[in-house]
Amino acid sequence: MLNLKDSLNSLKSSEEFKNFKKSNKKAYLCSFFRIVGEGESLDWQIDFYLPEKDKMTSFSVSDKVKIIDAESKIFKKKEKKVDPLNLDKVKINLDNAFSIIEELKSKKYQN
Repeated sequence: MLNLKDSLNSLKSSEEFKNFKKSNKKAYLCSFFRIVGEGESLDWQIDFYLPEKDKMTSFSVSDKVKIIDAESKIFKKKEKKVDPLNLDKVKINLDNAFSIIEELKSKKYQN
């Protein structure tokens, strides 16, 4: 499984992202998404919030980088803020996170 920081670095070094940032200088990282389980995709979806437009742009990152959703509406109340995601503050790796999820599922959500 590709490391989040490696995926982000791949994105940031791509032409697609560089072109995006030229016209969206205030956009910032706000989320990572990936379907896990049977038939899972190997792609990470990496989302950037555009505060001046109150919209989000999503990138697919695997062996290629592509924009999968440009300037889409986001599901939040107008007055709520989308916080930036700072990977330097993340203190748990993905393997540990998945272990915690599995333990929680088996204890509280068996069905």
